[in-house]
Amino acid sequence: MHVNPGKEIIDFSWSEFDLAVDVMVEEFKSSDTSHIEKILALPRGGLPLGVALSHKLDLPLITYTYQITRAPHANVLVVDDIADSGETLQSISKELKNSMYYVIHYDDNSIFQPDFSYVSNKGCWISYPWESKNV
Repeated sequence: MHVNPGKEIIDFSWSEFDLAVDVMVEEFKSSDTSHIEKILALPRGGLPLGVALSHKLDLPLITYTYQITRAPHANVLVVDDIADSGETLQSISKELKNSMYYVIHYDDNSIFQPDFSYVSNKGCWISYPWESKNV
């Protein structure tokens, strides 16, 4: 686990993850998402979220590193664990048109505002269950 010195560490559990996924599914279903055709999960933190949402929303899952060059550059739901600095999402948003962005945690200082975030990280470092060496 990479630790950001000087920040309080918050452990995010699998049960909290399951709740976040359920909330995201409800948000997705209640929004104008008819144009979304696929889920694009950003490695590594976005993969657990992408898999879970892919199953619950019955949408195909693609990953950024390999399949984005083969996929249409539009109409995807981009997911990641956190919009920390926001640089990754900002960069990707330039490549993808008519897409949406969901993250579990959002840093108030992020340069990119996702369409949906489950909760603010409140300036803390989040330790996700998939980052544990015991998984």
